[in-house]
Amino acid sequence: MRTIFAFVILTIPLLSNGQNKAIKAASIDLQYLRDSVHIENIVEFYSYYDLKFNQKPAVRFKVKITNLGSQPIPNLNRVSNRVKFLKLYYNGEDSNDLNLGNGTEANDWPWFIEPGESEEFSTGYLLEKDAGIFNQAQPMNVTWVYMGIQSSTEIVDLVNRKIF
Repeated sequence: MRTIFAFVILTIPLLSNGQNKAIKAASIDLQYLRDSVHIENIVEFYSYYDLKFNQKPAVRFKVKITNLGSQPIPNLNRVSNRVKFLKLYYNGEDSNDLNLGNGTEANDWPWFIEPGESEEFSTGYLLEKDAGIFNQAQPMNVTWVYMGIQSSTEIVDLVNRKIF
C-alpha cells in the first residue's frame, strides 16, 4: 500500500509539467498582452531568382513580434502556434494563407518568445500576371493579428510596387 501511494505522489507532478505549453501561454490575460507585445508589419519588394537564375519580382509580407513583458508568449516557429494565434488579413478579410500552416512541428524548438526577445515570420508571392494575390483589390491593405492584437495596416500597390 505504501509503494502505490508513493508512486502516485511522484507521478502527479510529472504529469502536470507535461501539459500543453501552448495552451498555457494562450491563457495569458489579453490586457497584459496589449501593453507588452509589439507587432511590426513589414512589406518588402525584392527580386527572386529561380533555378535558372532568372530574376522575378516578388513581395514579402513579414511580421515581427517582440515580447516587451515579463511572461513568455507563444512563438511563431511552431505550426500549431501560427495556426492558432497568427492571422494575415488582406483588405480586412482573412487571407487563409497556406504558409501559416506549412512547415514542421518540431518538438525541440522553444514553445515561447521569452521576455525581451522577438521573432519573425513571413510569407511571399511572385508578382506574375496569374498570381492569386492580384485577385485582391489594388492597392490593398495588409494587416497581421497576433493573439487578437492588430498590427498597423500597410497599404500596398502590387501593380506599381509601392508601399504608402
